[in-house]
Amino acid sequence: MKKTFLLLTIYCLLSTTAVFAQEPPKATEYELLAPIPQLTTEPNKPDAKTSTAKTYIEGLFTLIIGIAGVLAVVKIIFGGIQYMSTEAIGGKSDARGTIENALWGLLLAISAWLILFTINPDLVNLDLKIPVQEIKSPTTIPGSGQIPGTGPGHLALTDALARGQLTNAGISILGPIQLAGIRQITVDEVINLKRSCNCEVSITSATGGSHASGACSHANGYKVDLRSRGGGATLTNYITNNYQQLHDRSDGTKMYISPTGGLYGLESNHWDVTRC
Repeated sequence: MKKTFLLLTIYCLLSTTAVFAQEPPKATEYELLAPIPQLTTEPNKPDAKTSTAKTYIEGLFTLIIGIAGVLAVVKIIFGGIQYMSTEAIGGKSDARGTIENALWGLLLAISAWLILFTINPDLVNLDLKIPVQEIKSPTTIPGSGQIPGTGPGHLALTDALARGQLTNAGISILGPIQLAGIRQITVDEVINLKRSCNCEVSITSATGGSHASGACSHANGYKVDLRSRGGGATLTNYITNNYQQLHDRSDGTKMYISPTGGLYGLESNHWDVTRC
């Protein structure tokens, strides 16, 4: 009995290896070298060919249970013949053991599926298809016609939350400046600047006031103005000496870019910082 199950296991492993070793013509499908009618999951279509992993595994599982049933019947018949052909007590005991082992093996093969199905029917659902993931396009800012970046960093902060982060980082906020709606990525840019230059950084304007409109604008929270003269002279020297200089803007404003991707424009009396 042990040799029979060992040979059956080796056959199944070799069959499975041979099938999966073939290079599939598609990502999720393949064709067998020859159709295996016993493995078809469409009994009403005898000419149907097993072509996917799902149908192959389901059919193979069914075939194994069927083979186990046939072997169990053969062993029971063998045990019955053995029982009838001997008068020895030991021989009859061996025959009964053969029949019992065959019945236990058949019960084990059938109950394996039954137990899994009872626990959760999904455990025997061999659907190997990977669902197509929907990729949502980023939201366009109304009226801008442009698409800014997306992600947690683009969360709009309340005035109190933004003010608390900036103040804790040692950044000065000059005057009654409106910070409500400023993006987290913009706040992070200013804080990184403060840490890297270790100099005075003062915000002179944020989301309030009159500014140009657009996707990456003050009103949408992607811009702040920093003082460039007086107390901001050290900051100006740091930016011009350490950040990469870009081509001047169309209005003649000198432009620089930080290592984190922030754009710095040296306007008349302040730095126009954009992090979008």
